[in-house]
Amino acid sequence: MKIRIEGISNKPQTICIISLAFYALTTIAFLCINAPGLTDTSERLMYCFPWLIGFVFLYCITLLVCYYFPNIKEMKRKFLKDFSFMEDFGYNCKSSFYSKTDKIIEYHYIHNKFIPIIFVSYIRRGTVPYFVTENEECVNIWRFLEYLDEDSYNSLKEDDDAFKHCMEMMIGYMETKYELFSKELEICLNLTTFHLCDMPDSRPAEYCLGCYDDSCFVDFNIQNGLVFLERISFDGFGCFEISNSDITLSLEESEVFQEEMKKSSFSQKVIRPLVLKLINLNEDLICADVFNQYPLLRINT
Repeated sequence: MKIRIEGISNKPQTICIISLAFYALTTIAFLCINAPGLTDTSERLMYCFPWLIGFVFLYCITLLVCYYFPNIKEMKRKFLKDFSFMEDFGYNCKSSFYSKTDKIIEYHYIHNKFIPIIFVSYIRRGTVPYFVTENEECVNIWRFLEYLDEDSYNSLKEDDDAFKHCMEMMIGYMETKYELFSKELEICLNLTTFHLCDMPDSRPAEYCLGCYDDSCFVDFNIQNGLVFLERISFDGFGCFEISNSDITLSLEESEVFQEEMKKSSFSQKVIRPLVLKLINLNEDLICADVFNQYPLLRINT
């Protein structure tokens, strides 16, 4: 399996751990050499205190570095071990991709008969599995299961081996009803296919996108070059005025978003994750019941 890494490699973590170990060994050696000359207990404590402060400081630095520069190789090994059951279903990990900028690791699984799967592992936020269509469109497997069989989806929420059992259902479905499976996958995908809409003056926004057969409309505005969610409305739930310019796409994402909006036919593969990202970042400002009726607007598992 190949792994491609973007950005800085994980050297800072290694350097900090080596520095911490070297400091600890040096401290122990130095104290052992000089300790016999110190007879008073308080004098020994005062002698050790500066070294202890230095050790704690280096340890805190190491923890911060480990947080911001996670051990990607170890995370990859753990993931492959946890998801080794995928081989039982005929899926093999062909490659993995780490993006330091987005803080994600992608694992690409292929099958000699069925649709490919991509796992997107958000560092410190969990992993989301996707089916990948022939047009390279991604469909969240959990959302697809919820779309196909809500009762089965709900029954797996408390299951320790939830995704393994989810895959058992999906493999069984693909083996017996693959054509129907493909059609249902396309329907599920189209429910979250976004298109540009013209809205009335009473609903001012830079861009408005519709989805769910025009049961949902999402408005976006721009401030200082950054795209943010202005409002979102749903049939049956009304309109939610968000207007939160503190939560935005990154500058790079905003530029990509605006470039796509200029096209006569923008890329769903590019736009969908950006739209869903803003919706999910503002989830606290949207009625929780909305996501029960419009589950495909969720990113998380």
